[in-house]
Amino acid sequence: MKRCEKVYVIGFSMGGMIASYIATKYPIHKLVLLSAAAYYINPRQIVKDITGWFLEGLRGELSDDKLYQFYRQKVKETPLIATKEFSIMVRQLRRHLKNIKTPTLIIQGENDGLVPPKKSAQFIYNQIQSEEKRLYYFPNAKHYIWFGQEKDKLLIRIDAFLS
Repeated sequence: MKRCEKVYVIGFSMGGMIASYIATKYPIHKLVLLSAAAYYINPRQIVKDITGWFLEGLRGELSDDKLYQFYRQKVKETPLIATKEFSIMVRQLRRHLKNIKTPTLIIQGENDGLVPPKKSAQFIYNQIQSEEKRLYYFPNAKHYIWFGQEKDKLLIRIDAFLS
């Protein structure tokens, strides 16, 4: 039974990899991948972020940093075994990217500390077989891409792709 004309799938981080897999198994109209984690951990950016947070801490500004508070809470709540299972799943899902023929929008923040921006996003772009695929980098965005000052541009880019 048909329930809708078009199905759009949007996935963030690990959800981006799961959304990619869904696009290989089901007929979807368009796929949007935000900070999709085909590869995981960007040591250079993590060091940069931690250094910045250390300096903010010395100045007494850390309690005002919403992104830091968000990351801190996520680290506290995420069991180590979940991180291990996530990396296993990502390795298994990577091989399915070459089967994606759905129009795809890939968006990545250049200051992402968890997903290496060029390595992961470019890898996904190169693997996808869709004739309609786009890759955009947001220069100031981190992993939680909607947290930064480029949030409105992000929403405009997604809306334009889906329209």
